[in-house]
Amino acid sequence: KGVVCGVRVEEIEEPLMREIRYLDKLVDELAKGKSMDKILPDINYDLSQNVRHERGSFPVQALWDDAKTYQSSDYPYHWHYEMEISIVERGSVIYAINGKCYSVWERQAIFVKPNALHSTIHSEEYFSRILLISPHVFGDHAEYISRYIKNIIRFAPDAVVLDGSSHWHMEACGLIEDAFRLCHERPESFELDALIVLFHIL
Repeated sequence: KGVVCGVRVEEIEEPLMREIRYLDKLVDELAKGKSMDKILPDINYDLSQNVRHERGSFPVQALWDDAKTYQSSDYPYHWHYEMEISIVERGSVIYAINGKCYSVWERQAIFVKPNALHSTIHSEEYFSRILLISPHVFGDHAEYISRYIKNIIRFAPDAVVLDGSSHWHMEACGLIEDAFRLCHERPESFELDALIVLFHIL
């Protein structure tokens, strides 16, 4: 939140312009001598986000994302090594990814490519489930798997919205829900089942 050039950032309606003004505000705060960890605690100077996986654990995070946890209706530009998959349970969200906007509505999902610079602007009633999937989950040492995953990452678009316009979207959303349940509840020996589901998603 804040004012740039006399305009309150959170009141700008056009999503991309709001993000530009938000970055202006971020630069202003840094120029005043504030450290990045005071402005955005989990985002580094290069805008990379700290996604922590416990050592030796299954490197997938399953998170509930709720508008009530934010001070404003947007989350600033950042990127991370993990693929992000979000399925909206309630409300809506706009992802701004590398300068292009993607609207995701209730019961729709979005894939965000690893390392893609992105931000979000959500509605007041927004509530979603998010998977942050490290490519390491597919195996660092199995060369044929590594090659397959790297090709997906290299040639994939920045984002894909599952909006029901293709026949496979509903099936994919069901698989995302299965993967989220396994990775969130983490029942005994869940890793193999979760890995199989994640392979089916890709």
